[in-house]
Amino acid sequence: MEDDEIIVRYPYRIRRFKTGMHVLFFLLCSLLAGYGAIRDGDFLLWVATVLCAGFVVAGIVVTLLNIRYQSHITLTQSGIWVPKHRWTSQEEFIEKSDMYHLEYQVHAGQEMLVIDHEAGRHTLLGSMLPSRESFEEILSSLSNSTIHAVQHAKRVRSHKSGHSFRFLVLKLAALFSFCGGPLYWMELFEKSGVVFAIGFAPIALMILGILSLVEDSPSPLRTRIVFLGLLGAITLFLESVLALSMLAVNLQGEDVSLTVIGCCTGIAASVFYAYRTYQESFHNAKDTLSLSIPVD
Repeated sequence: MEDDEIIVRYPYRIRRFKTGMHVLFFLLCSLLAGYGAIRDGDFLLWVATVLCAGFVVAGIVVTLLNIRYQSHITLTQSGIWVPKHRWTSQEEFIEKSDMYHLEYQVHAGQEMLVIDHEAGRHTLLGSMLPSRESFEEILSSLSNSTIHAVQHAKRVRSHKSGHSFRFLVLKLAALFSFCGGPLYWMELFEKSGVVFAIGFAPIALMILGILSLVEDSPSPLRTRIVFLGLLGAITLFLESVLALSMLAVNLQGEDVSLTVIGCCTGIAASVFYAYRTYQESFHNAKDTLSLSIPVD
């Protein structure tokens, strides 16, 4: 291996900017919840503050671990060096002669290369490489028969920004929909932390489901979270439709226009989420592909 010529070496790590944005989001949530908890002394707000702060700490720990363990992908003439697992700087070498199956996958806009070899299986995530071109170079280096995979990777590149933008809009729409059905029904009951938690629960489940929809690779836990989000979407849809029905009978009250817009936003967000979950369940999304690549 020492005389094996290195073709190229890439860093292999999470996108720190994306992680930083998630940390900032939960930091703002913890500050807002903490302010409300200090002002009102509500137990559930204290719980929300602790949970959001926990996500902040987890994000910081993940970032520090990523800085501590510098992982790389190294292409050589005879094979590829890959990390043994995500949180280590130790690497293992996979010889091309030991590879018996390569599979290029695209799932929810995320690219993966599954390498089956004599010692087991290894999955490379395109999102942890510095660029699309680097992922394509790995595909081309491991097999000369990757032209269709590379061409599809280029098409995915043009569509992925659209997927990311749509999911961002969906998250914002889910948050804004709180001004519709959930807030309308909360106003009918005595305001308390319990009522707030029940009213916000469907939206929280939806947001967790949206975050899981854009995960890099499928897993049983991810699938369960996506379907919990679907339950939240169904609840939000029913709350919004019933609130609109009540408003159609009696348009009196404060902020009727805001409630109507919130209900319509909630209906649209829940329907789109259900549609994406349907695609997820039956694996018939346009951005889902599994392509076997002949090993040279």
